[in-house]
Amino acid sequence: MGIPSEFCRSVAGRLLTLHKRISDPQITKDVEATSLIAILMPLVIIPFERMKSDHPFRPETALESAFSRVRHADFNTRYGVKASFFRAARQDSRCDDDPNRWVTAADFEVKDTFRVIRNALAHGNILYLNACLKKEDWTNVAYVAFVTRQSNGRRCDREPYHRIIEYKEEYDVVVLSLEDLERFLAEWSNWVQANTTDQEIEEVAA
Repeated sequence: MGIPSEFCRSVAGRLLTLHKRISDPQITKDVEATSLIAILMPLVIIPFERMKSDHPFRPETALESAFSRVRHADFNTRYGVKASFFRAARQDSRCDDDPNRWVTAADFEVKDTFRVIRNALAHGNILYLNACLKKEDWTNVAYVAFVTRQSNGRRCDREPYHRIIEYKEEYDVVVLSLEDLERFLAEWSNWVQANTTDQEIEEVAA
């Protein structure tokens, strides 16, 4: 039977088609935001899981090879969006979710931005923001914030070390408007479809 390939290859196009079918001028922003995030989850998480070093057919796949060519590109330039990048400090035992206290960070490369988006989707670290970039529960969603711990942050949860080791913990934040999130979703979906082939997967899995 080999490694299943159909779902990974077709899920991008199927979900993008689903989004187009449920899009409606009368749809509320909260439903639109939820729809985009729900569709984006498998579109980001599945390809990146398949590109991990311990996956059976990495790095032979076109997906891995293609991503290596764009990983250092500027994210906004590559996808034609205007994402904003921030750093958020640690408050008590969690990320500071008050956008007013976030610090503007340098532009992220494609690989860094995907790390933030992938981790935020996998762990549910997502905030809805209104047009003023203030935290919003549901009704007036204009932006979505993806949050993850910095990859170079030091931490130790084991007793007794976490009581004696002090460290500064910060979080990376990527903020996209709903319009840019939809634009990115379409670009990424088309890219995944163009760089995942049945023939290649079957050859490696054989």
